[in-house]
Amino acid sequence: MRCLLENKMIPRSHRGKFGGGVSGGTIDETRPGATRRTLLIAFAAVHCQRPTERMPVTPALAISDSATAVRLQDDLREALDRGRLGLLNRQHPDGHWVGELEGDTILESEYVLLLAFLGHAIDPRLGHYLRDKALPDGGWPNYPGGPADLSVSVKGYFALKILGDSVDAPHMQAGAEVIRKLGGAANSNSFTRFYLALLGQIPYANCPTVQVEMMLLPRWFTFNIYAMSAWSRTIVVPLAW
Repeated sequence: MRCLLENKMIPRSHRGKFGGGVSGGTIDETRPGATRRTLLIAFAAVHCQRPTERMPVTPALAISDSATAVRLQDDLREALDRGRLGLLNRQHPDGHWVGELEGDTILESEYVLLLAFLGHAIDPRLGHYLRDKALPDGGWPNYPGGPADLSVSVKGYFALKILGDSVDAPHMQAGAEVIRKLGGAANSNSFTRFYLALLGQIPYANCPTVQVEMMLLPRWFTFNIYAMSAWSRTIVVPLAW
């Protein structure tokens, strides 16, 4: 993505901030119309027959070797004891626990992007955190100790650019190079592209859409939003616009 990865600042026309994005590479720019919505409803009408019986559940494999079973039970008991002691050792005198919820840098990056869109001030400590979590060879991982991930890296790079980091800085050059090697920002995942469109880097036509009629599929249908995790629903439902 030219505007995001080359040595130039983000144009400021979109909402007075982040306009002038790029075309989004090879992403399909077609938008689904009424025909696809009609097909979805027709599919549901034909195939959403209420099931008369449940799928059989495969029982857990039994352990035939008694010695192996005893060893596994001992290992399990030891692991539980270690976990219990570990939690007790970390408990504060008044009974509470506190600790950092570690993961990738997506939440911090998305927070920066959201604040930028809203026009709010951004705490510079977020930039310190993102720089500290960057991999030595550039980019950001999807989990601690993992390799660079394309979408996580795109968000991290974009967030730091918004925070004012120079594209000529070594960590920014390394991040941009990793993004290009992983396929470029145009190949990032759906939610990342949504943020890029929100800030004027790509057209909304480059973002995938979810048919809003999907919300009508019942719980007993093979595919329905209630079979998704709560986290997935918070992403899928807003995309149905």
